[in-house]
Amino acid sequence: MGVGYQPARLARTLREAVRIRRQLAAQRPDAFLPDLARSLDAKGSVLRENGNAAGAAATLREGVECLKPLLGVSAIDEESG
Repeated sequence: MGVGYQPARLARTLREAVRIRRQLAAQRPDAFLPDLARSLDAKGSVLRENGNAAGAAATLREGVECLKPLLGVSAIDEESG
């Protein structure tokens, strides 16, 4: 990363962004689930870059799950695809 890259600070910022967006998405999923998914994607990318593949995979999977209701995808759809 660039000059001044501070992984610990970035991780804290992303955790806070995910926390806030979870609260917003709980109140208005249609409006805030995409933002939550984007925050989870960013957090997952940072986890992967810092060597936490398992944490990254779980976080990215959660981001995908956030989008499924908006796309009309269900577990049944996935199994048949």
